[in-house]
Amino acid sequence: MDLISLEKIVQSQFVWAILCIAVVVIMYKALMRYIEDLKKENQARESKVMDLYDKQRTEGMDREERLMAHLERTTDTLISINDNLENLEKEIGNVHLRIDDVWKEVKQ
Repeated sequence: MDLISLEKIVQSQFVWAILCIAVVVIMYKALMRYIEDLKKENQARESKVMDLYDKQRTEGMDREERLMAHLERTTDTLISINDNLENLEKEIGNVHLRIDDVWKEVKQ
């Protein structure tokens, strides 16, 4: 090929159109590959987030069960303390009555 024919090929609008179309196709394929990579990365992140959510949910349920068991034990303990305080109040009332009786006897 001589220089003149190369110059005509380079100056041809047809060749530049083909080059532009080739560049557009290459850019389109690169963009689509980039978008697919982003989709895969987002799916991996979403999977990690869902796993984390499930893990925290399970831990939360376990924590809630432990708290409920503790609350039940605390309630039972408070009921026992209340019963003991009621018995103590009755005993104090009885002692008070006895002291009053003894005081009345001593006063007479």
